[in-house]
Amino acid sequence: MCYSARIEADYRKFVKEYGAIMSLDDFTRMIMEYFAEPKRIRLPKAMTAPFLESPVTDEEKKIAEVLCERMKADEIELLQELAKQHERLEKAQQSLMVKTTKKAADDERIATNKIAAIAGKLEDLRATDLKPRDARIFPGWYAPVMVWENGRRVVKPMRYQCRPAGKPAFYDEK
Repeated sequence: MCYSARIEADYRKFVKEYGAIMSLDDFTRMIMEYFAEPKRIRLPKAMTAPFLESPVTDEEKKIAEVLCERMKADEIELLQELAKQHERLEKAQQSLMVKTTKKAADDERIATNKIAAIAGKLEDLRATDLKPRDARIFPGWYAPVMVWENGRRVVKPMRYQCRPAGKPAFYDEK
């Protein structure tokens, strides 16, 4: 069973309202891991948007730079996949002109669906405005968490996980 949650990811609001400080070292470490393995580390768009909108400190600028590089790499991957699916669609349509086969019909249907999905992902990647779904997290995704550390409130990135009581750690990935 999968549980999701909506988060409040505005770091500056945490700082202003609660007097919290951001653990930029932890955010930098997480972003570097995300750059290296984007498929393994999942982040909601609402968590990265404040860094991209208006980085203030050098550390925030470094985080924004790494995020921009990751977004460019993701866009290139999506465009390459889009080109492959367009090619697949063309081949299927050519095959259907010659003879109607189940494989060609399936390839046409699958390629059309994948093209639409990739176009949606590209649109989301390029969009600058946040939607409510951009603040949704799922198990295993990172979220900003305010903790009490050394007598101060600190905002750190932590993974969201719902593990039933008594279950071992490998249950998280099962």
